[in-house]
Amino acid sequence: MSLSVCYSMLNLANVDPMVSASMSGAIYYAKHKRPDLNVRMYNPERLPIHISREDAVQYALDCECDYIFFHDNDTIMHLGTVDRLITRLEERKDLYGISARYYIRGRPYKLMLFRPDKPPNVLDCNPSPESEDEWTDEDGIAWGMIIGMGCTLLRTGFFNELPKPWFRTGDFHTEDVYLCHRAYNMLDDWRVGMDMTFGPDHIVGKNVVNMANVEMMRTLSKMEAVLRDDPDKFKEIKEVIEQCLPKE
Repeated sequence: MSLSVCYSMLNLANVDPMVSASMSGAIYYAKHKRPDLNVRMYNPERLPIHISREDAVQYALDCECDYIFFHDNDTIMHLGTVDRLITRLEERKDLYGISARYYIRGRPYKLMLFRPDKPPNVLDCNPSPESEDEWTDEDGIAWGMIIGMGCTLLRTGFFNELPKPWFRTGDFHTEDVYLCHRAYNMLDDWRVGMDMTFGPDHIVGKNVVNMANVEMMRTLSKMEAVLRDDPDKFKEIKEVIEQCLPKE
């Protein structure tokens, strides 16, 4: 049985060359591993993100795609990302969608993953750095009710069970939170996951945050906070750093 995936990257203009290269590599690798895989591209002109995602899902449904893959233009993926996430959803029938290990590109660089907190239906509980491993099961997947869409594969069928609009951006929520929160309230078995075994580079200014450097990024942000609150600490921190530098 052949599978089809709608691949959607929003706003291809003026993106980092590494981002567009990672898109090409991921598609090539997925087709190499799955020769019968049918890939439909949907890369719209620059539009508000909730409209772009809405249009992409409708295109995927019109093309009868099994999956839709969202790849944001600030995300550098690894070669096997699309193939790996398809495999995960083939194995985990309990999940409606899955993302790679994806960090919010702002302090304190937490995972873009949320579970319900008290009271019910309030989705504002995401893992602290100390609890990331506690959220992860034996398959290397952390499950939740909300994931981001920056590097994410979704089954398309459930969209037929949800009335439009599927995506909306508001004053206190992003479009991906809107989708997942609606699905959580309307589908009894709604659950999504995050593959904790690999992740992309999420661009942060001239840097990136990923699973390899996230602890460093968190430490740097703590140092910045300390210096903002107490500038006199600069000399002390500088001395510690200089002790770690190679001698000339």
